[in-house]
Amino acid sequence: LRHDLFVKYMTFESGFFDDERNGVGALTSRLATDAEDFNKVVGSVISTAASTLSTIICALAIAFVYEWRIALLMMACWPIQSYAQYLQARSTWGASMRLREAYEVSGQSAAETIRNIRTVATLRREETFIRVFDELNEAPHSGNVRSSLYSSLGFGFAMACNMFINALVFYAGCRFIINGWIGVTQLMNSLMATMFASMSIGMLAQISPMISKGAVASRGIFQTLDRQSQIDGIDTTGSDASEKFEGNVKFEDVKFSYPLRPDTKILKGISFDALQGKSVALVGASGSGKSTSILLAQRLYDALSGTVTVEGLGVRSWNIMALRDNMAI
Repeated sequence: LRHDLFVKYMTFESGFFDDERNGVGALTSRLATDAEDFNKVVGSVISTAASTLSTIICALAIAFVYEWRIALLMMACWPIQSYAQYLQARSTWGASMRLREAYEVSGQSAAETIRNIRTVATLRREETFIRVFDELNEAPHSGNVRSSLYSSLGFGFAMACNMFINALVFYAGCRFIINGWIGVTQLMNSLMATMFASMSIGMLAQISPMISKGAVASRGIFQTLDRQSQIDGIDTTGSDASEKFEGNVKFEDVKFSYPLRPDTKILKGISFDALQGKSVALVGASGSGKSTSILLAQRLYDALSGTVTVEGLGVRSWNIMALRDNMAI
């Protein structure tokens, strides 16, 4: 699954990676955590749920055989017990889901800082980026503190519910024995069976947040796998004119703006010919489209209008891998 996700990332156009939500740190974090969460659902969680359900069915059958009244009383208490254990599990797993985006942002900041560590060191900005990283981790830290508190309260509430329910069932069982309706053996056999079923119910309640977390991960995974790239970087279809490649590039009335900044026009109808054996100088201020022109020639982006041709063939008609194999920057 990680292999398929990584290969899919390789097919996406450059505009996908321009989005801050798809930074290096965020994508690597998703690659590591989403596949693991999905694997938990299709692996251990499903097997645990199946074995737990079979345990509940067998335990209920035994309990009803020995004493149906004790079994019914315990079943009546299951919703309260399940809800208490669900709250405990949700307080533990829910916090990690809410803080996931915060960790992705801080991880992305750390990745970009480390990747550009030479520039950071040259400009003596180490303390600045350390402060930024600490600020980004302040919210997850506070969230973890709250999560620990809620988890402790949830655990105490779940244990209290279990104790009250057991006390209620024991009291009812004692009244049944005093009235001569059942014997001690019937009570203990039915009670032990229902207690095993109760523990299984609690286990199902505890893994339900994991199932939700896996569902969120699976949604993100399949959204990524189903997304169609506007420019597939490893697509082998298209024309391959490598044998007659000489280096002739032509721009004709090319207009372009970056996907995340559609209102900012970078190229406003540029036209020029770059012929074999000749040099072309692109001169302009920063942000005027000099590097952008090279990116369009390599088809890292597609022009909004106009045509970009290499060896007389539009870049959209080229085999994209062959096109880039014949260019050097």
